[in-house]
Amino acid sequence: MDQTTPCIETFLAELGIEPATLKLITPKWKRTQYRAVINWLTKYKPATDASNLDRVRGYLEAFHHLSEVEAWNQALKILVINIIEPENEQLHNQLFTWGYYKILSELYNRLLEPLANIAPYYQTIFLYGMGKVYYAQGYLEKAIEYYQQALELARTFPDYQQESAILNSLGLVYLYLRDYSKSVNYHWHSLVIGWKNHNYQGQAIALNSLGLVFCQKGKYSKAIKYQQESLRILRQNYNPSYEGRVLGSLAQAYGGLENYEKTIEYQQQHLTIMRIIEDRAGEGEALFNLATTLAICKQDSKALKYFQESLETCREIGNRLTEVNVLLNLTAFYQKSGNKDLVRKHCQRAFSIADELGIPLDSFQQLGSRNRENFPKA
Repeated sequence: MDQTTPCIETFLAELGIEPATLKLITPKWKRTQYRAVINWLTKYKPATDASNLDRVRGYLEAFHHLSEVEAWNQALKILVINIIEPENEQLHNQLFTWGYYKILSELYNRLLEPLANIAPYYQTIFLYGMGKVYYAQGYLEKAIEYYQQALELARTFPDYQQESAILNSLGLVYLYLRDYSKSVNYHWHSLVIGWKNHNYQGQAIALNSLGLVFCQKGKYSKAIKYQQESLRILRQNYNPSYEGRVLGSLAQAYGGLENYEKTIEYQQQHLTIMRIIEDRAGEGEALFNLATTLAICKQDSKALKYFQESLETCREIGNRLTEVNVLLNLTAFYQKSGNKDLVRKHCQRAFSIADELGIPLDSFQQLGSRNRENFPKA
């Protein structure tokens, strides 16, 4: 392993795996699996230019070998090990940030059932994680299903921090579905829990989300008030990931006010942060939003460049919500230039994805652009 991971010898001790006593493990097939765990953790060395996935492949392979012997507690410790870079995130959260949704859902599925008996607290976290994976891929009904399961469990502990996060995520789903009443209700409950329990990060996230709702309702000045308060809290409690998201939200509000200079300034800051922390979904969204603003400002060549970069990123990680938004904007872009073939190509692809996800195309038009009249009618 490399510098992005903790001391392997210490971690093996935490797992309760001692190479010196390996020969005592019976039967032989189980001993073989544990030997593979040790080898992957101690001998695997990723290349200096390895992909993010290859940097942590030793841990993932060790997880699979532990799963084969149903060593669920040890397998769990693999997924929740803290990765030193970039933000000391747990492995499963870092995989989400990097955009490895398919791999992450497979890991969660291996553990969800066993965790019901051995670690229900982590079952809550992984149910919530599954909801985030489905949301990122555009399966909103499945996301709601997993969020609700996680919320029910979180309330049994109770885990107020987790409950606040789940409520906020439910609010974002209903925002995408344009059910503003439900969205505000979930975000407000999330905010109240944050206040009551002095959870400053939870407060900031909920404030930003409420700002997004006001932004979609055209109340841009009110949105900015909420988002600036969110940003103030986050900057007092270092969290670049959420700070980047709030900057993107502020850009959306200033775009609604047609202050495009301010909009681009915030969008560029958002993009920079997402690239630094390697948040692939955030990078795709930031590229898309910047491209949209540049198109409004008639900077067509720059806009097209960022649209294409966003589309490539979204397709690479499977972020189809943003992909549809990009495709619709490219449809409008090529419609303006009279390229009928590309209009047809991008429009058909957008319709196909939206239909598969079961989301009305108007939802994407509402959330994906501040220049809606350029879209072809659905």
